[in-house]
Amino acid sequence: MRKLIALLLALIILSVNLALLISCTDPDEEGQEGGGLLGGDVPDVDDDPLDPDDGGDEEDENGTKYDSAGIIIPEYKDYGRDTKKFSVYALDYRRPDVDALCADFYATSALIRENKLSFDEQLARLKSLDAGYADFYSMLNTAEIFNSKDTANEFWAAEYGALSVAAPAFAKAVEDVFVAAAGSEHRESFEREYFHSDISEYADGGIYNDTVVEIMAEETALENEYKSISPSNVEITFENSDISITDTYERVLKALRELYGSSTSTDYLKAATLCEGYYRKTASDKSIDIYIDLVLKRAELAETLGYESYTDLAYDSMGYNYSPELMLDFIDEITTDVYPVYKRLATLLFSPYFSVNSEPKQSVSSIINTAYYTSTDISADFGNIYAYMLQNELYDMAPSSSTRFDASFTTYIGANESPYCFITSTGCLSDYATLTHEFGHFIDYYVNKDSLNSLELAEVCSQGFEYLSLIKVKSRATEKLYKYMKYDALASAFEILIYQGLYASFEHSVYNTDTDDMSLATLEELAKSAAKKMFGTSDEFKLEHVMIPHLFVAPMYVQSYCTSIVPALEIYLLEIEKAGDGISAYRAIIYREKADVDFVEALQAAGLTSPFKSGFLGEISCDIYYHLTGIHYKSTSSGSNAA
Repeated sequence: MRKLIALLLALIILSVNLALLISCTDPDEEGQEGGGLLGGDVPDVDDDPLDPDDGGDEEDENGTKYDSAGIIIPEYKDYGRDTKKFSVYALDYRRPDVDALCADFYATSALIRENKLSFDEQLARLKSLDAGYADFYSMLNTAEIFNSKDTANEFWAAEYGALSVAAPAFAKAVEDVFVAAAGSEHRESFEREYFHSDISEYADGGIYNDTVVEIMAEETALENEYKSISPSNVEITFENSDISITDTYERVLKALRELYGSSTSTDYLKAATLCEGYYRKTASDKSIDIYIDLVLKRAELAETLGYESYTDLAYDSMGYNYSPELMLDFIDEITTDVYPVYKRLATLLFSPYFSVNSEPKQSVSSIINTAYYTSTDISADFGNIYAYMLQNELYDMAPSSSTRFDASFTTYIGANESPYCFITSTGCLSDYATLTHEFGHFIDYYVNKDSLNSLELAEVCSQGFEYLSLIKVKSRATEKLYKYMKYDALASAFEILIYQGLYASFEHSVYNTDTDDMSLATLEELAKSAAKKMFGTSDEFKLEHVMIPHLFVAPMYVQSYCTSIVPALEIYLLEIEKAGDGISAYRAIIYREKADVDFVEALQAAGLTSPFKSGFLGEISCDIYYHLTGIHYKSTSSGSNAA
């Protein structure tokens, strides 16, 4: 339970979308079916959900209803949840009085320690804290959603900044209740009637003190500074024979458009290209400075809490029930057993196919509608959860912009009894993978609420659903579109293992480096070392290639993608081999019997294999190779006809 409090401080379920490595360009002239995956099921309405027309809802010849943006309006059963539409819920937003909330928690702790009231009276007081707890994190997550939609919005930036920085102080107050209850003569009754878990580890005190809170708040402020970096607030200087200006990148571009009179003129395009280079360099330098400060701050936090390194602290707070050494061995297996298979597949299939097939464009409405139908095809209850998401506006799917947080994530709003998906789209087919990935998190949150104790298990929920959705979309897409999606998804699976393994290797090196040696030069050396270990060479590899958002806002998170995609691929292969088997294994993960369950134990309970089993990474890689090519990767394989 102690690690749960740490997780609540800063955790958002971030999406990794390596399909973005394949550029989204205009589709070729033949084989692209215009409207979307379903071959024209979307009615003829305004296809832009950000600017819908005023025509109201539409209905097709089958009686299926669509809103003015062309998005399906399915019916759903709410099973008694007290959920409002997000637009309605958000109207009640107001910043919680954090000092008052903390005072309530500390007063309850004092009451439990005094032990003058009966157990039932103490229990009632304890339960009275639930509303304030849910309110704080719900308002924090709501502010984060709106801040992510528009990082330039001063109101939401201030709200999210204030609440996220206050979160460590609130967590300290929450922890004090755990400590008081753990030291009470009524501990076992508290565990049975309220906590529903063993809290004895708090009997010797908590981890939060004023110094810890201060360091955590400073860490959060640095993370927020990184997230706010955008064309609207990064200053550059541009000078040529026509103009000399120092301002934000966004305003410099505006001045250049006004100067040259057209955004398509040769002079403007030449100047804009230079400006983009200045912006990227300035933003990158600023990011790296922030990252170094974060590494130092996290090392300070680990030392204050009595850990030998931040790696050890991160493993505890992330719920990784294995050693860093085991993870590094796992990454070594990626290098030896996965990367060679990927290289051969890239030569045989991926590179030739993607070189002549640009990524098809897809409308947001088509992606959203298709995901509803495939969710229903996987399981009626998952289709119902998807309908619940749509009807209650519990998602935001919109294109990247200069002020939108360029990532996707899912969070939980306890006061609304609802998850929420935030998705930054590309306008291309890869959006389907991103949406189904995030909806897998949504299902997990819907079923298990916010009982998140394993990042890796959460990622099995998302990646497993993504691959089941790939199977089910086959009947709803053209042969060409499905082939593209299949190759893209399985190429991405290899890339997730390889690149997230690379990032994880880099992170382990960073947090095990003496802080006195932490510098730009050190980071560059560590990045090249990680690349050389994975690829055999570090030629052309730069530090910026590993500076992804996760390293800033969710340290030591990326390895969960590597470990979780292995059982997700096992689910995919089970379903390919026999329809229903993969779905059954996935449902066992979602509808798990225990909330506080170990990652590997949960996999084994679902009939799946530990990703750490010696040789299993190689088995999965070879199985995918055979699935795609019809031949065995290794000539020694039984029945192989490989060269």
